Amino acid sequence: MKITDVEVAYLKIPEIAGISNGTQDVAVVLVHTDEGITGIGEAESQPHVAKAIVDAPRSHSVMVGLKEVLVGENPLDIERLWRKMYQATIYMGRRGAVIHAISGVDIALWDIKGKAYGQPVCDLLGGSTDAKVRAYASALFGKDGVETAEKAARFKEAGYTAFKFGWMGKMSDSVTLGASYTTKMRMKRFEKYKDLFAEEGDFDMPESLNLGVAVKASPALTVAADYQRINYGGVRSVSNSSRMAGDGPPATAGGIANSLGCSTCRGFGWQSVDVLKLGFEYQYNPNLLLRAGWNHTDNPIRATDVTFNMIAPGVVKDHLTLGFTYNVSKDSELTMAYMHAFKNSVSGDSLFNKWVGGTAQDKIEMYQNSLGIAYGLKF
Repeated sequence: MKITDVEVAYLKIPEIAGISNGTQDVAVVLVHTDEGITGIGEAESQPHVAKAIVDAPRSHSVMVGLKEVLVGENPLDIERLWRKMYQATIYMGRRGAVIHAISGVDIALWDIKGKAYGQPVCDLLGGSTDAKVRAYASALFGKDGVETAEKAARFKEAGYTAFKFGWMGKMSDSVTLGASYTTKMRMKRFEKYKDLFAEEGDFDMPESLNLGVAVKASPALTVAADYQRINYGGVRSVSNSSRMAGDGPPATAGGIANSLGCSTCRGFGWQSVDVLKLGFEYQYNPNLLLRAGWNHTDNPIRATDVTFNMIAPGVVKDHLTLGFTYNVSKDSELTMAYMHAFKNSVSGDSLFNKWVGGTAQDKIEMYQNSLGIAYGLKF
């Protein structure tokens, strides 16, 4: 099989608006072969630029349009063709729109391989762990509540079980506002834990609301603040109390087992939380970018639910982060990030006291430190 042509189709909605939405137009890459198989890919980039990168004539050995690189090649030799495209565009590429265009071609080549072998691409890439993957819809808020509700209704009718709405507006040269809302995401049940987690193994992602502002305080300093509401209370496996009416000695194995897994059975007892975030980014000089951040959240775990949360002691309330990126040279950079989660603990009467008697106290405590170092090289 040989590649006979590569083209880029430009798709767009009737009118492009000045809003933060990357789905108003798109570059669709089509790779044709002499056996009648056409691979389809998407280049998530400026579509006209991606098309130019594919169609461009040769300037010299390391500045060649992708079509010229690919025509006559075996489309099933994907890894070699990726390296060939990267090398042939190294003078004008290595990042940005050129990599976007290469990615679109790469997707189309995998599409050809899947069609040629009659196999899903996920199997060719190593196999799927689940037959189905739950998807959610993402869109901007409507101009008012009515339009937003209409969008949500269309998504629901199309079969989506979760939606995410967002908005970002540049209020001035120095102030940007943003907002997003995500419905509860219904996840696949944990079949192996259906006798442990409430609702027979359901463990959905909670509903959340995010509001943010970024202020360019000076040419070198940007300050950002975010508020987030996470509604754990809407997920029974997370929010159901670990205590139940009638708890008390003597406990039986059957009685304890029957208090797990059902929709009203024991959960982790997490409460909904409010999260506040504050971040700073400072361009100290052309080569050094400094970052700092602080995060404060409510503690979702009550004293009555300490015992059940020994396997998930998420009691940390405050995080501090520090980091930097330093340009070692024009072709390399060093990035470091440090995070410290301040120690916090919760104590309460042990759940086992209700079953076997006694006055024992359980305590969960957590603090964390993490350090990440990365070195990037452009070549």
